[in-house]
Amino acid sequence: LRDENLKNFLKKINFSKINGIQDKISKLKIIVIGETIIDKYTYVKTVGVSPKSNTLSCIETKKQSMPGGSLATFKFLSSFIKNIKHISIVNKKLSLKKNFKYSSEIIKSDYYERLVKKRIVEEGNDASINKILTLNEFETNVLTKLDERKILTKLNRYIKKTDLVILQDFGHGFFTKKIINFLQKNSKKLSINVQTNSLNYGYNIISKKYKKCDLFSLDARELQLFEGKKNIDHQKSLKNLSKRLSAKNGFLTCGGEFSMLFSGNKIYKIPTLNKKAIDTMGAGDIFHAIASIMTSVSKDNYLNLLLAQIAGAHAVEIVGNSDFPKINELFNTLNFYKFTTEKKSI
Repeated sequence: LRDENLKNFLKKINFSKINGIQDKISKLKIIVIGETIIDKYTYVKTVGVSPKSNTLSCIETKKQSMPGGSLATFKFLSSFIKNIKHISIVNKKLSLKKNFKYSSEIIKSDYYERLVKKRIVEEGNDASINKILTLNEFETNVLTKLDERKILTKLNRYIKKTDLVILQDFGHGFFTKKIINFLQKNSKKLSINVQTNSLNYGYNIISKKYKKCDLFSLDARELQLFEGKKNIDHQKSLKNLSKRLSAKNGFLTCGGEFSMLFSGNKIYKIPTLNKKAIDTMGAGDIFHAIASIMTSVSKDNYLNLLLAQIAGAHAVEIVGNSDFPKINELFNTLNFYKFTTEKKSI
């Protein structure tokens, strides 16, 4: 390990607390709720620029469809947690492949739009994915009262038996005031991730939609939007947002730089573990999911932030949501850091 900040961070972790954590995680009862999105990659090879229209000229090489949104998070977590529900909604005309693990709890609607995002991408020489263009097959929709009642009925059926609700809000009209209020009032532990994208920029701001939660996770741009300015003090802003939402844990990811946690009136900060990303899409969702479950089974904030960062580091090595980090891989990496730290202290 060459990063002195990482070395100092690892020294503060009591690695003996790792024992038994995987077993505790497997016993959690979880609801994942949010929009179901289908991500489609069309791979192209750029051959030049058209001399007549000044546009890129490309050759299409292959196509790939992947689960996105809360469906991706559900698929990731369901690989190692058995008692997990996915509450979402899709248009009846949206067909999903069997390997997407299409949950029986998903409501099929006559009205809600098909959330399909097409991306034109090109592979770099280092296998990284360069996104050229995004084509959205929808505009932001609003739930009908009928679909809203169906979602609330499902939530009411499971919420009391659930340890943790992982809410991922992509700003496509799924989370109405009634659904948000129900979750804020009835969840034993509510963990939220409210995302900014090209379709909702400036309109899906965490503090304007939500009044309280137990945990939240967001990126630097989303924190800037909360503050309403570009130049921010990350630590101060994270504290401000945590207090606004009465959150016990507030996580911040800053791309290839660092991740941060505000908890118990203290800041924890760790440098990014993987500087070379193949594809960042979905990595923030994986980080949020692991942060959520770790804070449910562990009180060691250094350990919780480290494992969430490890999950994010593994996720950026995968193209989109074509696959997901394996829980054993995450703990193997954790044990590597444990071994490295113990070896240095001998």
